[in-house]
Amino acid sequence: MSYDDILISSRITGSSHIARRNSTSDTSTGGTSHDYVPIIVMTVIVVAIVLVLLILAQYTKVLDRKKPANGFDDPESAQNAGKIEKLNQKAPTQSYKSWKEKSEEATGFVKQGTTNVVCAICLETLQEDDTIRLLSCAHIFHSLCLAKWFLKRHNTCPLCKACFMSSSEKSSIPLQIPERTHTR
Repeated sequence: MSYDDILISSRITGSSHIARRNSTSDTSTGGTSHDYVPIIVMTVIVVAIVLVLLILAQYTKVLDRKKPANGFDDPESAQNAGKIEKLNQKAPTQSYKSWKEKSEEATGFVKQGTTNVVCAICLETLQEDDTIRLLSCAHIFHSLCLAKWFLKRHNTCPLCKACFMSSSEKSSIPLQIPERTHTR
């Protein structure tokens, strides 16, 4: 006797008993509890990854605070004072406003309009109150930008690559390598 025969006979007889086609089907309408396992596992994995990333971010912040400043790029550190003195001899600092006035007097040409001079190192427009350095090739830069450039062992103009510090002058500057401290 087939399932359809049972249904037809139960309708004819008025029996409220309905036979089941599959006796192992689930009892709930939403499926079994095993359907939610992949969702739970994925949620736990995502939460674990986020927690690990947050812990790593905090750890790197702590390391950055503990790391001693070596002053290698800092023009005002004591170990770079000799190097900056050499740079001051070759390219002394001056205000952008005074340089602009001197260049206008020397050329007899006053620039009209909105001519903006840009520091080629930081790409910022030079302002009237900025401190600059003028190289022998006639290019100008922010004083601090050129000092940092020079401290990274560059002795050429960032724009035209003209040498502003000869090899003998550069070699007379003592190389001071900061000590590394190992903490475990």
